[in-house]
Amino acid sequence: MPNALDSAVPVACWSCHVAQNDLTLFCSHCSKIQPATPGDYFHVFGLERAFQIDLEALENTFHRLSRKLHPDRFARATEQEREWSLADTALLNDAYRTLKDPLHRTEYLLKLEGAEIGEQHAGKNRKGDDKDFSRVPADLLEEVFELNMQLEEMRAARKMGEADPQLQADLESAKKKFDDMRDVVDVDLRRQWRLWDEGDAAAREAAKTAMVALLVLAAMKRSGRSLAELLEGVTLFPQTLINVRMRPGADWKSSNAIKQAIGDAERALGSAGRVLIRASGTEPVLRVMVEAERAPDALQHAESIARVVKEVAA
Repeated sequence: MPNALDSAVPVACWSCHVAQNDLTLFCSHCSKIQPATPGDYFHVFGLERAFQIDLEALENTFHRLSRKLHPDRFARATEQEREWSLADTALLNDAYRTLKDPLHRTEYLLKLEGAEIGEQHAGKNRKGDDKDFSRVPADLLEEVFELNMQLEEMRAARKMGEADPQLQADLESAKKKFDDMRDVVDVDLRRQWRLWDEGDAAAREAAKTAMVALLVLAAMKRSGRSLAELLEGVTLFPQTLINVRMRPGADWKSSNAIKQAIGDAERALGSAGRVLIRASGTEPVLRVMVEAERAPDALQHAESIARVVKEVAA
């Protein structure tokens, strides 16, 4: 994805000196080709910024401008104009590829509106001070945690040489629920488009936040990656998983000490992490999983909870 360009600024045509109010490839007065200037891709096609655009009109304008920029039309032009025709063609192609694709258009316009997205889809190259956990839907993170737990159960069963049909069924069920969440993303995304295009400032801000989260699911849906890759793709922060062996029949759920340890970790992490505790279905083990912005924090809180579990239920 290209980076968002700066807003267009009025410039004068180099030939007739008439001011051009928007980013344009040709002067509206004398029709001379213009050098590519800072602006945004919507201005290239004379469009207002919107998520819902007329794709047929976009395609027609693209072909019309492509013909006007063809090198044969500039065979007798100055060297500068020939160079501009090549640069404008590259700009036109980039703009068209971005705006015709629903996800790329959404991401591009969100960037123009100041949203920080892009590599965050894959959970990589995040800024150290970015603690906004809302970029991924909470339900999605819960499903990822559940899938990780199910996969851990499967690995443990295989190590013990056991095949558990119920565990396999649970894993398939969890994966189906995860896939179903991705399948509805297109409908949700288009609904947010309408809210942004037709709403006031408050509605637009709410729609922008929702679309940033939906793009995570949309990017994964488009990728068609395997389950393991999907899990890797949405693990935004480091995770620590500790398996604590308990005595058979230990009632860990009613332990105030364990509840206190979990609460302490959740308060310390705030919106920059989360805690999930699950009992194994195949052995007397309690699985403690903590996700935090920093790996040392995830380890610290997971170990703290695990110590309390050992004291109470081991």
